[in-house]
Amino acid sequence: MTLKQYFKDKPFGAKHRLAKKLGITQTWLSLIISKRRKASAALTKKIEKYTGVDPKTLRPDLFN
Repeated sequence: MTLKQYFKDKPFGAKHRLAKKLGITQTWLSLIISKRRKASAALTKKIEKYTGVDPKTLRPDLFN
């Protein structure tokens, strides 16, 4: 599952709540979801913790 798929059936405001938990802006999270920016290794692990998204889908260059 990708981060984009994770949010597909989530209610309005889910991205904002996750961004707040991660300590980043919603804009930064949207850039990560759209793959225009890469999350750091530490942020990738936090995203996995809160969403269950496999780190390999976010950063295959770091998590093989």
